[in-house]
Amino acid sequence: MDVDKGYMKDVIINCKSTNIALDISTLGYKKSKWVNLVNNYLYEPDIIEFKGKLDSTSTLTATLHFRNKKPNKDACLVGIVIGRSTRKDPWDTLSVMYRVCETERKLAVDLILISKLLFEYLDINPKSITLYMPYCYCEAGFINGVFDLFGIKREEVNPATPFSKTMLSSYDRWYKEGCKSSQYRTRKILQELSIGNLQIEPIPADILSIKEVIKR
Repeated sequence: MDVDKGYMKDVIINCKSTNIALDISTLGYKKSKWVNLVNNYLYEPDIIEFKGKLDSTSTLTATLHFRNKKPNKDACLVGIVIGRSTRKDPWDTLSVMYRVCETERKLAVDLILISKLLFEYLDINPKSITLYMPYCYCEAGFINGVFDLFGIKREEVNPATPFSKTMLSSYDRWYKEGCKSSQYRTRKILQELSIGNLQIEPIPADILSIKEVIKR
């Protein structure tokens, strides 16, 4: 495992609900992050065609592949699989397929995207939600910038693990008042967010919409 990135393989996460109450500004994201995410992964004609398939097909599963706007770079989100037990049942299971997932920040915004897709277009409220990640990672240095969101006290972290050692060392170097300003863009954003020098207008999940920004 890459100590600094905290890589894990073959991760499966089960969720109780697609509802998510999160202000993405607390992750250091601006509204432009949401706009880019929607237009990188979604294309409205594809979604409408998929909805028509759900309404007419007799199969037990249906798959929507997310678009990959950057062909020279593999997308992190691959697609979703909607399922049901019998052909007469409503669609009630959701599986989200990843290539790789960044868990300290981007996962939360991905979940908002999925939630809005189900609510605004597909009209599905699944009883079973599963995320499949062949690879996922958490940057040991970057997590310091959003550490307080996880509800864990820093002194409760076991300092003996390689990942924790890197995380705590990075905190002392970059995330304390008076630390040298980082020249690395992502770390600098998280550094300023943690110290309190970065003020972003609140962007709660309930004001985000796919339909408002998607390209048609």
